Amino acid sequence: MEHHTYAWSIPLALGLFFGAYVGFLEHDGGASAGRSTIIGLIAAAVCYAVCYAIGRRQGSMITEAKTLAYAVTFGCAFGFLYGLSGASVFKASMMGLLLGAIMGICALYVFRTRAR
Repeated sequence: MEHHTYAWSIPLALGLFFGAYVGFLEHDGGASAGRSTIIGLIAAAVCYAVCYAIGRRQGSMITEAKTLAYAVTFGCAFGFLYGLSGASVFKASMMGLLLGAIMGICALYVFRTRAR
């Protein structure tokens, strides 16, 4: 099996960016610096793990499963961020659902037009 640097570096960059933004939003919402740092680190670790797992398994997944994985991951991440910004749970869930569906359509388009 080939080892590619981007197999871990892209999920790491996404995780660090996501965790930093979660920490920023949490601290901006009134949490202490320690609490926002811990929540940001947890969010970064979860984002890294999910993105790494999807990246490692996407070669063996059918197109629809890959699409669903990307859509759900993006929708959950964006809904979580939107909820941290002060929106209600319902509004954050609806935004996550909407943007997850848009991501699913975009991912399906990319996977179908670039099939090998």
